Amino acid sequence: MINKIKKRWKYVIADTVLINISLALAFFLSFEGKAFEEMNIEYFIEGTVVGIAVLGFSHVYKKIWRYTSVSDIVVLSKAILLYDFCYYILLISIHSSFSKGVLIIKTLIDLFMLGGLRIFLRMQREMRKEYISKDKEINVLIVGAG
Repeated sequence: MINKIKKRWKYVIADTVLINISLALAFFLSFEGKAFEEMNIEYFIEGTVVGIAVLGFSHVYKKIWRYTSVSDIVVLSKAILLYDFCYYILLISIHSSFSKGVLIIKTLIDLFMLGGLRIFLRMQREMRKEYISKDKEINVLIVGAG
């Protein structure tokens, strides 16, 4: 039980970092040289709180990502789209001059980074399991079966 909670917190921390990286990347791609002038720490705090809350309520952290399938990625994608929509509504209501292009780019980066993290971890486990199982294989010859 404790091990599951530790793994969930690892995903929460990883998602927090990735959400903030995706927002910073969206600003850099949208505003090029003026990104630092347009960024505000409030955007990052609000995005992190809304993102982790929506992903948590969408039961993304209750999934066992060891067995990630297409349906799990669809659930994650829906949660990310819901999160970005809620974040968009929050930003438009509080900061009326926020660029909509940043949010579109951010949504695409979120889908790529958060979904990519889960797929990468699944692939890494599969490759590790395949590598370990090859080392433990024993060749057997059955004589007289027939």
